[in-house]
Amino acid sequence: MTATHMDPSHLCSVLRDRRPTFTNHLLRYYSADASVGFRGSNFDFAEDGVDPSPNQITANDIESITRLSVKFSPEARTELLKGTTSKSLGCHFRKIDPLQELHSFDSNPLVHDSVSWNAWEVLTDKRTRSPNLKGIGQVKASKILARKRPHLFPIFDQVVACVLGFTDSKGHWEWTYNALVANNLELAGELELLRAQAATQNVRISELSLLRVLDVAVWMDHHWVHPTERGGRPCPQPKPWGLS
Repeated sequence: MTATHMDPSHLCSVLRDRRPTFTNHLLRYYSADASVGFRGSNFDFAEDGVDPSPNQITANDIESITRLSVKFSPEARTELLKGTTSKSLGCHFRKIDPLQELHSFDSNPLVHDSVSWNAWEVLTDKRTRSPNLKGIGQVKASKILARKRPHLFPIFDQVVACVLGFTDSKGHWEWTYNALVANNLELAGELELLRAQAATQNVRISELSLLRVLDVAVWMDHHWVHPTERGGRPCPQPKPWGLS
């Protein structure tokens, strides 16, 4: 990590000082009112809050992932549902507890040659992955993995990366784990409080992983100003939370 990445203590201070704002962000994002809520709100929730196929990517997963502004080619869809990629990911998913939270590990499980890393490389390593996965990069891969293991894999996208101080996904996993466990789990505690407060007005929010709470809170706070077009203009408000 470099000095440009957001300090976990600073992040906690922002979440704490602006908790009503971030609570409203969550409530708006997950509003049942279609004129207010966001399409991405349906990314998170399986029937009854339980994934019926935790070790297999399903058509419902593909549909849910597309709600996060993701498009899949027909070849990629088939590969994820029925191809060798589906089989490989299934083998890795069976070794990962779908409910264990990232911050509960004694050391970072998202490291080179771990089960989680191997799942990532099934999707992203252009030397070994299926040619049918052309067009799947670090953003799409993070969303695929987060759909199946929401408590373990953080979503990476350019809006959140801008706030946290990243230009690409390198180091994002390490930063996320270290941030969550720093200062006796201070960030994890702040995210739990934020989730609980929002859930008093929308009980579905109680089902969110802490990683998704952070993702939505940050994205909602910054997406309106961040240019999202590919290769577009630099952000007019980079590091909007006072990162120096």
